[in-house]
Amino acid sequence: MHMYFTTVTLSDKGQISIPKKVRQDLGLKKGEQLVLREDGGRIVLEPAAHLMRRLELVERSESLTSMLVSEQTLAKDWSNEDDERWNAI
Repeated sequence: MHMYFTTVTLSDKGQISIPKKVRQDLGLKKGEQLVLREDGGRIVLEPAAHLMRRLELVERSESLTSMLVSEQTLAKDWSNEDDERWNAI
């Protein structure tokens, strides 16, 4: 396993580029889905396929699709600052 220390620059659209060497070493291809999570003030990116294997989901593609559809469906509620349901999370 490699450990990389490099800097990336956040664009005005909130985008970053993953350095070519990192993409190559991890076998990341154009269009591959990554899962982003916040972990104690850190940003963690992980290939969705790796996460699905770790979670031991049998139907990986259906489960990922369900997860993404659920996220998109709830995004409007999550971003509603007036909705107090999310304050305890």
